[in-house]
Amino acid sequence: MVRVWFGNESDGLQRDRKEHVLTIERSCADHESVKHFYCDGLGFYVTGVTSGHAGRMLYLASKRLPSVALGFLLRPDHAPTDSHGLKLEIGVWDHDEWDDTIARMDALKIEPIQKKTSIPHQKWMEFQDPTGAVIRFTYTQPPVTQTRLDPNAPRPELET
Repeated sequence: MVRVWFGNESDGLQRDRKEHVLTIERSCADHESVKHFYCDGLGFYVTGVTSGHAGRMLYLASKRLPSVALGFLLRPDHAPTDSHGLKLEIGVWDHDEWDDTIARMDALKIEPIQKKTSIPHQKWMEFQDPTGAVIRFTYTQPPVTQTRLDPNAPRPELET
């Protein structure tokens, strides 16, 4: 399930607040394997755990976009399911962040199911999370901004 809350800042919804505006929910067999994959591997953090008539829900967010939450409903008898071709893509422009995340995934022995790393300025790896969902982790070199007035000025940052 994907849940989106729309509002504007006059209603109290502000981009810099840690309010969940978008929640993507999936069932999971146990919360510990989810935390291992997302928190220890991808660098998410736990924003809360709730209990209700449906069961216990674990909420995770990324420091990059705290208004987007991943919610995992605990169903002990749940088996990983096919994501039906849907992927969650998590992209970064910081190469050190890419390297650190991939190093954490390697250290945790979480292997990619697919990858494309041959182009240094744009690469990705896909992982399968404990629920069966496919997560694509992407690095793209940030766009070069031209601050010079002369369009013919040398561009050493583009020379390789």
